[in-house]
Amino acid sequence: MYARVTLDAYTKGLKVATNILPIPQGGARKRFGTRFSSILAQTEYVEIKPIMFEYLSEADYQVIVYDDNVDIYLEDRLVGTVGGTGIIVQDIPNIDFTVLEDKLRLTSWFHRPVELVRTSDPLNIITAFTADPINTFTITTAIDPDIILPAKFEAGTSLPTTTPQMLPDRTYFIRSFGANTVAVYASAVEARNNENRFIISSLGVGQIDMFTLNVWTVMDVDFKNVPTFDFDGGYDAITFTPGATTGSTTLTASAAIFTVEHVGGVYDGGGGSARITAFTSTTVVDIDVIEDFDAVTPIKGTLSSLKEPAWSDKRGWPRVCSSFQNRAFFANTELLPNGLWGSSINDYNDFDDSQALDDNAISWYPTSDVANEIKFITPFKNMVVHTNAGSYSTPMNSPLTITPREFYLNLQDDTPSTDIQPVTIDNQIFATTGNDVYSLIWDEAMLGYSSVLISSTSDHLIKKPVSMASFRDNRSSGGRYVFITNQDGSMAMYQTLMVEKVAGWAPAITEQAYGDSSFRYVISNRSGRCWFVVERFIAATGTAYSIDGFDIADDWLLLTGSALSETEPMPLLFAGTTLPQTAPQIKVNTYYYGLSVGGEMVKIFPTQQDALDGVNYFEIQSAGTAATATDHPLSKLLILEELSNSLKSDCTIAETAAPRDVVTGLTIYEAQTPNIKCDGLTFDPNPIINGSLNITAQGQSTEITTSQIGFKVKLTGVPLPISIATGGAASTSNLTVPKHIRSVDLLFANSVGGKINKQNIVINTKLKQTSFTAPVGKTGKMTVSIMAGWDDFNTIPFTITHDEPYDFTLLGLFYKLEI
Repeated sequence: MYARVTLDAYTKGLKVATNILPIPQGGARKRFGTRFSSILAQTEYVEIKPIMFEYLSEADYQVIVYDDNVDIYLEDRLVGTVGGTGIIVQDIPNIDFTVLEDKLRLTSWFHRPVELVRTSDPLNIITAFTADPINTFTITTAIDPDIILPAKFEAGTSLPTTTPQMLPDRTYFIRSFGANTVAVYASAVEARNNENRFIISSLGVGQIDMFTLNVWTVMDVDFKNVPTFDFDGGYDAITFTPGATTGSTTLTASAAIFTVEHVGGVYDGGGGSARITAFTSTTVVDIDVIEDFDAVTPIKGTLSSLKEPAWSDKRGWPRVCSSFQNRAFFANTELLPNGLWGSSINDYNDFDDSQALDDNAISWYPTSDVANEIKFITPFKNMVVHTNAGSYSTPMNSPLTITPREFYLNLQDDTPSTDIQPVTIDNQIFATTGNDVYSLIWDEAMLGYSSVLISSTSDHLIKKPVSMASFRDNRSSGGRYVFITNQDGSMAMYQTLMVEKVAGWAPAITEQAYGDSSFRYVISNRSGRCWFVVERFIAATGTAYSIDGFDIADDWLLLTGSALSETEPMPLLFAGTTLPQTAPQIKVNTYYYGLSVGGEMVKIFPTQQDALDGVNYFEIQSAGTAATATDHPLSKLLILEELSNSLKSDCTIAETAAPRDVVTGLTIYEAQTPNIKCDGLTFDPNPIINGSLNITAQGQSTEITTSQIGFKVKLTGVPLPISIATGGAASTSNLTVPKHIRSVDLLFANSVGGKINKQNIVINTKLKQTSFTAPVGKTGKMTVSIMAGWDDFNTIPFTITHDEPYDFTLLGLFYKLEI
């Protein structure tokens, strides 16, 4: 950027903006946190495909496709697993999908398209209820505990009396509280949060039946007809004779030409056409006449067209799918990589292209001066087809719907698409080519799309993209984003508000004190929800090694049977009749860090950083009595986490419960130092052992009702060197001229915590904070006196950091300087 100081992005940007989101009103804020949702059964991210399945606006399912299986999640719970999909692990990187009403259609390179379908469970009879304030039903057939499922209710005479009143043939959501006890909610989110239970006043009259809707199947798409194509030709010298001009009859060739692959294909000639229904011999096939033939006389091959099904196990199946204008679309088979096929209107399984009727199927094969391969289809204002040679679209200047007769594609841009499905938001299409990100914008004057490279000034943030999703933050004005996860585990965040000329990139990373973590996938829906698949290396209680010796000179303990690393510190917990005597003295229920100094000989350090630096190790004076040291090795997990603006930590477990001074169920934070926020306050950073956390404030046990435990989101902001236009021309700069920054005013809004150059941020405001009450976000300024002499552009005047679980918004920087 130093070479482009006259760009508007320079004057509004930061040199470092990690975990910072620009806001269209001006300034920047700490990025969102994430809420822990589920631990996936799989551990290798390259072997899964996460998909967002919005089911009829009722529920948001997260579908995980993996080797010959799919798992279905709803509101943090695994609600279904289906095997035998036929999609093997080698197909995973090439999966495409589209949602067709209540079905999720999937394509892969080497398998017939399949659909994920949800149907009803057998009936479950409601036998009793518990009235307000409990408000639960008792059911006869047990279901999984603490599961959330869609359900419908039917009654012999009348349904139970509830507030709001339950109605027949409506979908509600139940949550189980025990195997035979359920409560009813209007939405899945309310069920997850246990909010707004239906109030039950009576059981109703007659038998009350509950049908949960959670039977999942994956089946091959049952095509009525498939499109046809003449692959081989070779019949110019042959004649074809229909057995009759109409109805079901035979078609006879004068020489061997037919194969079994022609069944389902179409013959055209002699003024008519027919569907081939059966293979009799190489010269005879059965047909159903579609359009009547003129006569039953031989028809020259030069005046004929003999097509077989375009899709089959032999010829290949479509690899790309989508939908547009009430038609399902497929594209790209092994032999027809430029093939594009649309279904009949309102019939997603019928691809009959034998007649060019307005509601019949569409077949098209876009070409250019290179071999075209269709990579993706984006349904938008019109349908955009992305290929290796550029992007094509249906026309926008016609008020009519697309039809077989009027269908065509225009080349819009010669930028190829590569490996990631384009996304749409803010009236733009975003697509990638390698490490470049483009925006396709509709130009009304040109009646076409123009492309703009939007990643040129932030190309270091796009590093081998893995997934991309658009996200509309419905709780933030102008909150329109594109998220791109990279192969290195980082994520690039792009904020866009085109009408306000607001656009900006920022990197996001997710971290933890012990073990690596990486953003792997991102998926989102149109209702303002977004999920990430995050790869985390999580500690677990390992082996308790007997301490059978020590060395007072070299300060090591002998951990019999251990094989600790000499470079990677290992968290250890000590126990025993008498602990080893050390200086300072080690304690129980406290994590220390061990490094091998050769075989089973281990030095002990108070912190992970000390171990990495090789300093401050404990002096060893005895091995103790029956003492042990338990290690906590890392194991790789894939965790589903939902974006949350209200949470300011990652992978946060948030709960509200009766007053307690111990929080349990925290095994993913074992041997970590997460943020601990309870009742709005941060508490002592006590160790989490066996999934339990003791809540203390200033060393005293403290009862709390709400808790939010999560990994720290570490914000880092560094300003760009100051550049001032000189000589009255906006294109000039004094970037390299030394400047004396006397002070800088930093303006904050609704912010709590943070540091500047490792000093606490103190916002100048009259608002006072009372001890032991939740901190309130402050708006005001802080003046920092730099007083660092005359610095050149290579000097970083200050660094802003923030890792507390609170809001943080920087509105602007105002310098006082000498030149």
